[in-house]
Amino acid sequence: MNIRSKLITAFLVAVTIPIIVLVVTTTVQTFNQSRHYFINSATQEINQIDNAFELFFEGMKEHVRYMADDKRLTAAGDVSITSYVGREADMTPLQNGAVERAIFEFHGQFREKHPNLLNVYMGTETGGFIQYPAEPMTNYDPRKRPWYIQAKEAKGNAIITSPYQGISGGPMISIAVTIAGASGSVVGVQSIDVTLDTLTKLVNNVKLGESGYVILVDQNGVVLADPRNKSNNFKNISELRGDPLYSALSTERETNFTVDGDDGELTITRYRSPALNWQFVGVIESADIEAPAWNIVTTMMVVLVVMLVLCSVLGVLLANRIVAPIISISRSLKGIADGRGDLTQRLEVRGHDEISELANYFNAFMDSIGDLITRIKSQAETLYQSSNEFSAMATSLKQASEKQENSIEHAATATNEMAAAAQEVAQNCVSTQDATEQTDKASHSGRTIIQDTVTQVDQLMQLTRDSSVATKELESESGNINQILSVIRSIAEQTNLLALNAAIESARAGEQGRGFAVVADEVRTLAQRSHGATEEIEGMLSKLIDRTRFVSGKMDTSLQQSERATEQSNQASKTFEDISALVQQIMNQITQIATAAEQQYQVSEEISRNIVGMQSSTTDIGHASRGLSDNADSLLVLSRNLNELVGQFKL
Repeated sequence: MNIRSKLITAFLVAVTIPIIVLVVTTTVQTFNQSRHYFINSATQEINQIDNAFELFFEGMKEHVRYMADDKRLTAAGDVSITSYVGREADMTPLQNGAVERAIFEFHGQFREKHPNLLNVYMGTETGGFIQYPAEPMTNYDPRKRPWYIQAKEAKGNAIITSPYQGISGGPMISIAVTIAGASGSVVGVQSIDVTLDTLTKLVNNVKLGESGYVILVDQNGVVLADPRNKSNNFKNISELRGDPLYSALSTERETNFTVDGDDGELTITRYRSPALNWQFVGVIESADIEAPAWNIVTTMMVVLVVMLVLCSVLGVLLANRIVAPIISISRSLKGIADGRGDLTQRLEVRGHDEISELANYFNAFMDSIGDLITRIKSQAETLYQSSNEFSAMATSLKQASEKQENSIEHAATATNEMAAAAQEVAQNCVSTQDATEQTDKASHSGRTIIQDTVTQVDQLMQLTRDSSVATKELESESGNINQILSVIRSIAEQTNLLALNAAIESARAGEQGRGFAVVADEVRTLAQRSHGATEEIEGMLSKLIDRTRFVSGKMDTSLQQSERATEQSNQASKTFEDISALVQQIMNQITQIATAAEQQYQVSEEISRNIVGMQSSTTDIGHASRGLSDNADSLLVLSRNLNELVGQFKL
């Protein structure tokens, strides 16, 4: 957005906002004033109606008091007025005595003079009743009627009964006052029935605005006059809660309020008559109240649009006048900008306003810039020469750094290889030392095993020797068993001979020696079995003796071999001891070699770290020298470009 547009916009905003605020404020005030105007005018109209009602009822009360003070009515205390209590009869006041006839004629004359009166009547303390016009009576006791009771309670003051619907369909009231006798006692009550058609017509004819009207409600909430809905007349507002208007009247306590009706929003104002205690309810459509306000708002909107158009034209003219010098300067500056470094151009100064001061300041600024560019051009030439020299020095430094970096890199490589070789020797020494330690452990284990073997061989040799002795003893004992077997065999042979002889003798004895022959036969059989068993045992002993002799020979051989094995084991144990001593010497030498290799590796590492540090420093120097060379080249290029740029200015 250019300055011209900004000025126009600012001017329109500065003018529009106050106008809009004024319109909104005026609109709100107009609507409020319209509402207050309606309320005030409605209240005044209702006050006039209330005054008319009060005058009307005061006149009716004066009529009743006038009649009650008439001597014809006060004379009723001296006579008996016809009563219709407990009977049905036509009224015949003209035939019921002079006093009753005079009262009836008086009532008739008064009613004819006042067409608003429907009935003129009186009741007495004895139950007598006179009414004009006369009509049939059925068990009528005036003393029990509301008008009679209320009048007596008023004690001489005229009373107005609650409205009720008359025969004609319109509202009616009764106005009554007590009749005092000559002694001041109450003789009876004089009353009149008054139609309110005139008053309700007065209410119905009241117009509030274009659509407003007035509703009349008595002190008990009974609707006496509703011009819009006559069907609501003589209904209590509690029975009309389906109507939003009457529902609000029964619940709302404010004097002025609004309610949403069937045809739109309604504005309500209420007035309660202090004398009658009746309510006058003014009702008008809110749109009717707001119509004048909307007319004013429409007019103001038209004025607003016209003012905005005029202000827009005025804003454009002012903006053009203000921006014209700025546009002139802008064009001049554009020409200077397109002059490709021509610092000799100047702005044209016109007038003595802020724009001319701006042009003067700009021309002064161009003079200062020209001087500055002249000095910069001189310094740029000096900078270009220095950059050439600096670039040559940086190139030489870069070449020397590269040579030094290569030499240190070769030295670092050789040092790393030497450190690697030393580390490898140290690792081999460590591996050899581990293998030697394992060999030493194996020799110790072998020597231990040999010693255990020698011990076991000695034990085996001792067992073999004991077994050989036992075998020889077994062979000797086997010989003794053979001798015993020889004795047993000799006994068996003799037993056999004895059994044979016994059998021969039993045969000689005949029948008597048969039992003995059986015993002799069993003994012979036993002797034969003993002989067979002896021969079997002898055969087995012979085999046992042969095996024993064989085992004894093997035992002797084993004993000899065990002795030789013991000697060899002792020799092997001594050999393992010699091996262990040699291994220990080797381990000591390997430890010395590993220590030396480790020291050599550490020294190589230290040298390598130093060389790496030197290499890193040399590399940094190389990078710095290369960067310095690059910067020198860049500086040379920049100084050349600076000379070229400064050369473009026309001074």
